[in-house]
Amino acid sequence: MKRILIALILGVMFIALNALLINFASTQALNGTDAADSAAIMLTPVMKPDAFMFPTPTPGGPPAAPGWQATSSYMIGKIVVSIVFPESNGGIDPSTENWSMERLTQAQSQVIAGINWWSERDPNAQLTFIFTSPLTVETSYEPIIHPVFPEENLWIGDVMQSLGYPPPSSDYGYAIAVRNYVNALREQYQADWGTVVFVVDDENDPDHAFADGLFGYAYFNGPYLVLTHNLNGWGTEHMDAIAAHELGHVFWAQDQYDFGNASQLCEDRSGYLFAENQNLNRADISCLINEPSIMRGDVDLAYATNSVDPYARMQVGWNDTDGDGILDPIDTTPMVTITNFPTMPVLSRVVVYTGVAQDISFPSNSPMILNATINNIATVQQRVDSGTWHTTFPSDGVFNSATEQFESRVLLPNGTYTIELRAVNSQNNISNIITTTVTVSSTAPLYTICLPLILRQNTN
Repeated sequence: MKRILIALILGVMFIALNALLINFASTQALNGTDAADSAAIMLTPVMKPDAFMFPTPTPGGPPAAPGWQATSSYMIGKIVVSIVFPESNGGIDPSTENWSMERLTQAQSQVIAGINWWSERDPNAQLTFIFTSPLTVETSYEPIIHPVFPEENLWIGDVMQSLGYPPPSSDYGYAIAVRNYVNALREQYQADWGTVVFVVDDENDPDHAFADGLFGYAYFNGPYLVLTHNLNGWGTEHMDAIAAHELGHVFWAQDQYDFGNASQLCEDRSGYLFAENQNLNRADISCLINEPSIMRGDVDLAYATNSVDPYARMQVGWNDTDGDGILDPIDTTPMVTITNFPTMPVLSRVVVYTGVAQDISFPSNSPMILNATINNIATVQQRVDSGTWHTTFPSDGVFNSATEQFESRVLLPNGTYTIELRAVNSQNNISNIITTTVTVSSTAPLYTICLPLILRQNTN
């Protein structure tokens, strides 16, 4: 009841609270229930969702890089995926399900195929999925006999405790524990994003679904998605298609099926680019397009035909406004700021500048998603009098993050020079060019400082 009340309040306070439980739902085609069943398990008065969002706070983080909460802002780059198989041990619930090695292997293969399906849909997304070793984790609960809401916290919290990520004693502590785990994986594998796939055994369950009828669901922005093994009649052979559909939700893509709800509109928006849902297949209205898509009800057909419609693509962040082959969320421009100029005139032969280069995020259009860049500063360069560009010295020894401090050192004879500085990010986009004029007036012999400078350059 508490979760229902929270969901209702968040639905009303959609943007103001920035912690919406998004009411985008699956159709009967996906979750296989009649109208009476649907009414019995709704989280909101009008929808039966298969995609939600946790109303957890956003602790923040570096303004230019994804923070703790932002584990799947857009589907671009390097993504770590952990597949977890809960295994009941009879500690609290009777153990009615037991994974066999054959079914574990089959499920793992299907999930990996379904997630990798996205990597072939757009090469400009530069997708690389990293799958950790599959984990069979004991739990005192039998997950399949519980309703998803409000009892998923029981077995997920128990699994996370077993993995060494105890849930904090707060609302949605179990989800915080999962996100802590995802962030640890993201750091370990140097990934941009991450998620967990929980696969629940249902071999002996009559309807192969949770007690409230759900069998596949996910959270916008993660940190996880859940699948039952036999998928309420879809069968294990379609687990790959359902996994692909649910991963779309993790990266903010909405459902596009008609489930008879007047509040489901073509103008609904989601994702980093806050794109509309104009491929919605509602019987009583016409949206701008009507195309097969992995986010529609016929996911097995869409999966087989590799179909993702333009609006689902935009919701996961796939749009290239300027047609340069770089998708908008990573089509960023770095910026250079000089923090220390040499005093004029320079009385030393070595002209030194220090500064900061930062990749500037493509702005999020969504009120629910913070600005985030996954690009790094690849180099900061200097040149004298329009000559050849040379690499400067990163303060930490390597250019590999979105914000880098640097030092520029140029050995010059006496005279007046134009010195330019610029940064280049990992997409080869070039920053503003900082241009300065410097006059060197030194009585020191040039050779006395030439060798130490050369040695320093060779060691960096």
